[in-house]
Amino acid sequence: MFKMNGDIKFFYDGNKPADIRLALSKTELLRDEALETAVLISLFSDARAGDEDTLPDKNGNRRGWWGDSLNDISVGSKYWILGRTKITSRTTDLIEQYTQDALAWLVSDGVADRVEVEARRNGIYRIDTAVKIVKTDNTNVFFRFFLNWESQIYGGF
Repeated sequence: MFKMNGDIKFFYDGNKPADIRLALSKTELLRDEALETAVLISLFSDARAGDEDTLPDKNGNRRGWWGDSLNDISVGSKYWILGRTKITSRTTDLIEQYTQDALAWLVSDGVADRVEVEARRNGIYRIDTAVKIVKTDNTNVFFRFFLNWESQIYGGF
């Protein structure tokens, strides 16, 4: 799905959309030799909602990336569907499921043996999520991020 050797590196600080930066030479973009950019794209791009999903508004827009219509796989997560829901145990369960679904390609593409996800409510307006990726070489990669319901901003790693 994603090229794993030298993707353009995305940066995300939780207050604005992801950004890219120039390398010190100022003539080329910084590159990501690890999984961070692939995970950012997987989690914080909008996956297309299925027919079974309840949309947050009545406009019928199922969002997603147009390229998904050309592939059997989907890029992104369904976090956006939860934008108007209250934080309940069902919401944290859905965050876990949407995270697992968005990162499933890591296993199917042979990058990881498994992906473990845990989401927990943290206060009134926030859900913290921890992701453990067990790579095929038996090393682990960890990511932590939060979703903020008060301002509808995804938080950084």
